[in-house]
Amino acid sequence: MLFAIWYDNFVLLLYIVVVPVQFVYRYLFIVKNVSVTKAMHMLMLFIALGCCGLTAVASYLTIKDTQEYMEEFREILTSDPTYEDFTNIHMVITSIHNPWMILLVVIYFTLVTISTFLIIYTSHAVWKCTRNLVSKAAREAHAQVTRILILQVSTPVLLCFVPLIIYAVKVVFNLGPSIIPILIYPFISVVPIVNSILVICFMKSYREFFMSLFHSCFKLNFNGKTQVTVIQTTNLNKS
Repeated sequence: MLFAIWYDNFVLLLYIVVVPVQFVYRYLFIVKNVSVTKAMHMLMLFIALGCCGLTAVASYLTIKDTQEYMEEFREILTSDPTYEDFTNIHMVITSIHNPWMILLVVIYFTLVTISTFLIIYTSHAVWKCTRNLVSKAAREAHAQVTRILILQVSTPVLLCFVPLIIYAVKVVFNLGPSIIPILIYPFISVVPIVNSILVICFMKSYREFFMSLFHSCFKLNFNGKTQVTVIQTTNLNKS
């Protein structure tokens, strides 16, 4: 269970730090006219991956003493009707005074703040640089890329961060148990799938390719069925 939680935290953080890399790449290429080499791009991705790794380590150190804290807070938990059956409780727990938890919160807050700033700043700078483009095709291409990047940001926000904020509010105001913690990890798992589907739907070249592929397969299948029908009819007439 600890490994599953660590992995999901790693994946969620991966979206926080890797998506802004694409915005920075586009900003350097369009606004600053810097030819971003593969080595530079890989370096940015490795830095983002390193941030994920360090944060995942802090996340594990935060929850590794769950069993000890469970025994310490047994009386508090069993006083809540939701946790009366203490033997069937499967969760992780830590103390608000745990220094690793404080460090983890600070790291998350810092990375989310930096990522948000980079996305907003670079998007605005690229928009200012490309809004007066004469070519309609160039404007449409930049608008399409912008939509794709915004979708990549919006998917984890809507599927993960918004439910987490709602859950945090419910916990702070003691509004009772919630199903959100049970759903959040499946949500994290489907984010890459949802992102891929959205990119196919909104990226014109991808959309046209898959539509033509589907049309070709359907047409081939339809022609095959028609040919079989004709052969069967011919044999029937001969008999």
